[in-house]
Amino acid sequence: MRVVWSEFAEVLMQDSPTLANILGSLPYELKENYMIEIGVSNNLLENAVLEGRVELLKFLRNRLRNDNIDFQIKITEIKIEAEKLLYTFEDKFKHLNDKNPSLMKLKQAFNLDYD
Repeated sequence: MRVVWSEFAEVLMQDSPTLANILGSLPYELKENYMIEIGVSNNLLENAVLEGRVELLKFLRNRLRNDNIDFQIKITEIKIEAEKLLYTFEDKFKHLNDKNPSLMKLKQAFNLDYD
């Protein structure tokens, strides 16, 4: 099925590259009774997938020779940890300094400020 999914994205690239890129990047899983579950992170992606529903199902059913194939969309939450969000210049510098301690030496050597 993964090969056919990729083929559809390639065919779709000519007519609708945006939808092709979306479908190519979304996770999907084959469930019971030939149900494909497509995970999206927001309503915009859901609407984009629903716009291409007819073409997608027609292609999959034809290439896989199975008229029972259908799909459902599952909106998944993306968890963003508040502590990982970097708002201030100081937070950004500390984060980069943790990755590369040489930054502190440069900051001190050139008497630099966060701004």
